[in-house]
Amino acid sequence: MSGSQKITSSHRSRLALIYVTQSTLLQVRENTESTARQYGLAKRARQLGWAESDITVVDTDLGVSGRFSGLRAGFQQLVARVCLGEVGAVWCPDWRVRRPSSVGCWSSRA
Repeated sequence: MSGSQKITSSHRSRLALIYVTQSTLLQVRENTESTARQYGLAKRARQLGWAESDITVVDTDLGVSGRFSGLRAGFQQLVARVCLGEVGAVWCPDWRVRRPSSVGCWSSRA
């Protein structure tokens, strides 16, 4: 079953979050293709049926190391919104995490 077949109307009735991150300011400056690819994940959400108004890009963690997750306000926002049931899907650079079955998670490598 492909990723698009796993997406249900229940997913689409909630937000699609696009989490954009680079761990250092040097990566932000030098890895522009990676950053552009991450922003491009919003296009994939639109292709899969989310309205533009239901797609939120969270990019406040650009240049902030994940080593100090407490400093990543964007990640904290993402987790809070998922826990509140507001999110139907999360797109991100390359997460290898477990997730509740009610939330779809897709990687930029998917």
